[in-house]
Amino acid sequence: MKTLNTLVLLIALIGLFSCSSAPKTTKVELIVGDFTSRLYVDVLNQRFDLFKDSTGVAKVELDVIKEPCFAFVKLGGITKEIYIEPGNHIVVNRKSHQDISIEGDQQAVNAFLNERFPLSFTDEMYRLPLPEFMRALDAASEKYAQLVDSKPELAASAAMIKENRYYVQWVNAIVKYFAPKEHLTEEENGRLMQFLQDQNAQSYRFTKAGDAIDRSITTLYKQDEPDYKNHSWDYGTGVRIKWLEENIKDSYIKQNFIHTAVDLYITYAGTDKGGEIFKAYKATVDDKTLLDKFDKKVNEFKNIVKGSPVPELKFQDANGQTRSLEEFKGKYVYIDLWATWCGHCIEQFPYLKELKKEYKHNNIVFLGVNNDRKLKSFTNYVEKHKLEGEQWYVGQDKIFSEFFHIASQPRFILLDQQGRIYDAHMLRADKTEALKSYLNKLDGI
Repeated sequence: MKTLNTLVLLIALIGLFSCSSAPKTTKVELIVGDFTSRLYVDVLNQRFDLFKDSTGVAKVELDVIKEPCFAFVKLGGITKEIYIEPGNHIVVNRKSHQDISIEGDQQAVNAFLNERFPLSFTDEMYRLPLPEFMRALDAASEKYAQLVDSKPELAASAAMIKENRYYVQWVNAIVKYFAPKEHLTEEENGRLMQFLQDQNAQSYRFTKAGDAIDRSITTLYKQDEPDYKNHSWDYGTGVRIKWLEENIKDSYIKQNFIHTAVDLYITYAGTDKGGEIFKAYKATVDDKTLLDKFDKKVNEFKNIVKGSPVPELKFQDANGQTRSLEEFKGKYVYIDLWATWCGHCIEQFPYLKELKKEYKHNNIVFLGVNNDRKLKSFTNYVEKHKLEGEQWYVGQDKIFSEFFHIASQPRFILLDQQGRIYDAHMLRADKTEALKSYLNKLDGI
């Protein structure tokens, strides 16, 4: 009997130890009631959307958190910052727009994080030579460190809190000291590059690290490519990938920024002309998650590669007549997507007017397509400004916007003589000489 009792006790102790040592779930819970805006958590360079249940509670398990880090919790237009460790359960309780409390684990730390502590910077600091500016930056960091050290309830996470603030200060330094300068001195360029080279995947444990890294890359890249905003998508993306390969030391950061550059390229330039860019991408990126995202994006845009058929679309002209692309079979169609509220769209009109004159005897139609929310906005604008040629209204038609993957405008699309896609991301009208050279090479133009 004694042996049996000992065995039972041993089994019970093993069970107790197993339960106590089992990994706890890391969880963020939002209590929002009837609040209807978007809810999400940004952590470790990832975004997690939350969806509330019938009781007004939204939860997410964050298995990606393997060590202490910081996160942003977004409730519509409100942002709360939290500190979270593996196994923590953080509760954000929205009682009203003005009353949002952070409860659960790390309550004292999270209360402190969401107090307002202005940066100890002055306007004079941003005019200092670099050595003096860096000393002022260090002094501001020390002042904040003293504040953190004065609060015993923050002792366990004090080092993390101080480092998190370090990135807040660097974002401010980049925005107000480095970025505004048209030309950085060699010393300034070197210091900013040093900051960038010091970063790695671990940096993303801090909420502002991603912003600081992004801004430092943009500022440094601008020094080497001052005209980068005027680069074509093909040339500009190739140059940016090469720059990232040469200047980013950490593989995680390099791969993520190259992925972002190529993702934007596909969004705004499609896949037809991306052969060399995609080759460069795959030569550097080997992260499976990023590669899967790349393949998914390429597949999404396969519907608008050259030669793809266009679905039946409904249009209305300024006179209220129903119109169809079938009317232009046998002609090339250069589509200009515009809206009355889009300043850059309106800037294209003088160039389009000249193109219509020059190609009036050619086998091409210049078709304006408007996507204002209200038909009346379109018809009033056409009448007031006496827009010439074919002007059609598509409005908020999802078939049109989703088929062509409309991400911004103005957007230019060329259809061939059979009404199929010829180039879903055409040159803009204001790139006049390049556009005319392109058009003049078309068969049967």
